[in-house]
Amino acid sequence: MLSAVQQRLFSAAEIIKQTFIKHFKIQQQQSNYLFRIYVYAENYAELTQLNSLLWGDKSNNRNEVLQFYPHYLMTDLQTNESNQIFYETLIFYTPIVLSSNYPDLIKIDDFLGNYHKNQKNQKNQKNQANKIENIVIFISDDRQEILPQANNIGDYFDFGRFSSLVDIVYTSPIAVKNGRIRYRKYQQKNLEIKHLVWNR
Repeated sequence: MLSAVQQRLFSAAEIIKQTFIKHFKIQQQQSNYLFRIYVYAENYAELTQLNSLLWGDKSNNRNEVLQFYPHYLMTDLQTNESNQIFYETLIFYTPIVLSSNYPDLIKIDDFLGNYHKNQKNQKNQKNQANKIENIVIFISDDRQEILPQANNIGDYFDFGRFSSLVDIVYTSPIAVKNGRIRYRKYQQKNLEIKHLVWNR
């Protein structure tokens, strides 16, 4: 839960950055460790702002691990067959993917999953298999209330394919109410839930 609504996008960007740093450090220590961070936002305008926040860190903090966070904002590029090779190469080497279209994330996850499955089959059985972590960071729109019986993120996310879901809940009344509805959906799916308070 974010503690400052006014700084919601900056806070969301920091959560994305810290998630990347955490898994990047693991990858540096384990050669077989692969990860992908899917940032899904219902509001595309907010997603474009997040995209700009990930281009660099303007702070003068010398302890900052990285100044650039490799990411890609999904656009209509993938629908153009002439750009398919470029598109697939881009998403393969980009650990952070931003999208406001859930089927796009499924398409990418399937593409990467099939690739690594084929690589595993081609390798000698003595080689260690890749460990793949796929994390979803969900940023709800929260411009209107959702009804408990309505379809929402708790209904249509295919949780079985993802390692973890970070559901960012802001402190506005609508956001809290919607977050509680999703929380109950997660409970109904018997998911392991951790509640964290984000302080800037």
